[in-house]
Amino acid sequence: MVAVLLWLLTRWPLVPRWLVNFDLANFAFALDEFSPAEHKPQPPGYPLFVGLTRLLRLFSDDPMVVFAVAGLAGCLVAIVALFRQAELMFGLRAAIASTVLLLLHPALWTAGLLNPVRVFLATGSAVIGLLAWKSWHRDANRWWTVGLWAAIGLTAGFRPGLAVLMLPVGIAATLRRRSSAADWAMAAAALVVSVGSWLVVCARGSGGMREYLLMLGRYLDDHSARTSILFGAPLLPALAMAGEAILWTAAPAIAWVWLVPLLPRSVLTDAWRKAGLLVVLWMGPSFLFSTLVHSAEPGHVLPMVPPLCLIGAFVLGHLRRPRIAGVAVAVSAAIHIALFYWPPLEVLRPASAVAVRTAARQADDALSLVRELQREGPLTLVASPAAAVGWRVLSYYHRDRPLVVLHSNPESAASPRYWLMRNGDIVAEGLDVVPLPDSGKVIWFLSAQSPLPEVPGVPDSSKRVGGAIVTDMPKDTRVRLANYVLITPTASSTAGRWR
Repeated sequence: MVAVLLWLLTRWPLVPRWLVNFDLANFAFALDEFSPAEHKPQPPGYPLFVGLTRLLRLFSDDPMVVFAVAGLAGCLVAIVALFRQAELMFGLRAAIASTVLLLLHPALWTAGLLNPVRVFLATGSAVIGLLAWKSWHRDANRWWTVGLWAAIGLTAGFRPGLAVLMLPVGIAATLRRRSSAADWAMAAAALVVSVGSWLVVCARGSGGMREYLLMLGRYLDDHSARTSILFGAPLLPALAMAGEAILWTAAPAIAWVWLVPLLPRSVLTDAWRKAGLLVVLWMGPSFLFSTLVHSAEPGHVLPMVPPLCLIGAFVLGHLRRPRIAGVAVAVSAAIHIALFYWPPLEVLRPASAVAVRTAARQADDALSLVRELQREGPLTLVASPAAAVGWRVLSYYHRDRPLVVLHSNPESAASPRYWLMRNGDIVAEGLDVVPLPDSGKVIWFLSAQSPLPEVPGVPDSSKRVGGAIVTDMPKDTRVRLANYVLITPTASSTAGRWR
């Protein structure tokens, strides 16, 4: 109950009114139709998260409420699992400290508000860490090991990458228990059944298992090619990604790392012998993946956060005097809150209230502008990848509005590829002149550096309104924006592709 109250106090006042990014809009579409091939939601599909949100939708039709509550559920499970593990390993004081450190970690805090599915990276990591510890000893009950492998499979249904990242700690825990061949067979069966329970659903929603696996490969390649040195990215972007991942994970450790020298060497040695290998195998694969393969946002580092918070809880829980320990936990909480609300470095802003408020404001401004202008007559939306608000958000809230998606930023487009969308679906695409469905107003959601589109013979036809551009487009009009050319229909209509 205390954890729920703390969550409500720290999270609920900041929950955005609207979907604020691509991922949330994709999940909102998935509430009605599960199709990873059509990004409902984006690959790899996250079927158990979609299932959870569909259950929660029985109680609320507001997708932001549904996703916020789903994030709450994941956060609470992670806190309870880490609390129990810290209590078993280091005592009650460490368990209390672990709750504070995990609940207030800026990466988890931000993920719960902007992309709740990523909360389950911490959830899966914490649950698997607990079960691995329960299986870590020779006399451990075999059912803890079976449960460990079932958890690896099931939590992967929320975040499929966890199945790979948590394999080393699962294997190590099973080996340390001196499991028999029968135990290994039961563990394997638990993994196969738990993974199969959601993998079949993903394959069915993607056109078959082969298509699903190919789609995963393309998705990973697309998202890692620019920043991962393993996928051919230049050195500097790869180093920047690694540095961001480390700071997003470890910056809050400044709250307790300076206390390590105050602990007796014997305490540190005993802790390393007791749990050093567990923590390394629990955290290490996620560290390598985040620094070498992919970590575009703070939520991607969350598998590392529970083990790091466990280390911090050990430090805070082993201070000699309870009163000093209590003060240290309070100071740690204050530092975490300060990092979230007032990030001292630019690199920490994506894991802060600044990012949450900026995303919420941009979405609110864009959606309010569309609602206001649609009262004045025909309205077409045009969006590029660099827009402050994602075109997927626009297509969710204004499904009846025609939407042109420019695949490249106009000022840097090598080829003018576009999609024509209605009701969240592609109705046409092409590389030639973009046909608009009707005359009237066009709202352009472009980058802040984009030039104003101009209608020939109509001076000052475009004006900036907030972060968007509004243009009046008469019939039979052609407008150029860098390499893109868009035309409105004549009375005989040249926009048949919209039908």
